[in-house]
Amino acid sequence: MEGRSEEILGLRNMKRYLRLYREIIIFCLKREIEFRLNFLLNVFAFSLWTISGYVVTLVAYGYSGSFAGWDEKQMLLFITIFNLANSLLKFSLYNNLTHFSEKMRSGDFDAILLKPVSARFTISASRVRFEQIPRTIVFVVLIIVFGLQANPHMNFFNIFFGFLTIIIGIFAMYNFLFIIACYALWKPRVWNTFSIIESVEELSDKPRNMYKGIMFYIVTILPLAAFSTIPAKFFLGEGSVPLFIESLGLMLVFFYLSNIVWKAGLKHYESASS
Repeated sequence: MEGRSEEILGLRNMKRYLRLYREIIIFCLKREIEFRLNFLLNVFAFSLWTISGYVVTLVAYGYSGSFAGWDEKQMLLFITIFNLANSLLKFSLYNNLTHFSEKMRSGDFDAILLKPVSARFTISASRVRFEQIPRTIVFVVLIIVFGLQANPHMNFFNIFFGFLTIIIGIFAMYNFLFIIACYALWKPRVWNTFSIIESVEELSDKPRNMYKGIMFYIVTILPLAAFSTIPAKFFLGEGSVPLFIESLGLMLVFFYLSNIVWKAGLKHYESASS
């Protein structure tokens, strides 16, 4: 009976947080509608940034047939997978983490701790960036297009596990970046946490085997390869059980580590008013 009660309580909490996140999305959408020009400018800016990445790649492959064993079609697929994962991450989680240290300095975090919901949930999901939605739709379509070009024999298995590992990689990256963001709990006046997060996340914009020496092991141990390289392997028909286990294992390990760091940080944290 006790186990059954805990299961029911867990389901109720999940439904509660899903309803809360729905309300957050609705609120952010209403706010976005009020500033439509800002939304359009953001979409335009992100589009230019994305197009420039493809142009640079095409120019580079105009001088060389392949880089580290990746031909032009494979690299276009890889870049699109990275862009999709990046867009989904920045839809909510990423942008919230980059404002964590700001909440420390302003004292807003004190109010968050008093709310009757998980402070980690509030820190991670209180903002939604709707300009990422058009990019996400385009990237999903381009993944199928570039995927069929790079792997004409791409099947349902490749597509299913490709997208599944993208989702797993996003949550693995989120937990890793959350650990970095938690540094603000010890040093709330540090202002450049955003730069650190951005620099680390950008290491995943190249296939793992392009890195040599210690950088290869860093990209492997941290969930950087899981963010883009491993999903690309599945779309290319080169996925395997060990690769899937690596991706899932990294997500679980960094989820566990992030909880440890979060709890330790909360114990160390001193109110902004103290």
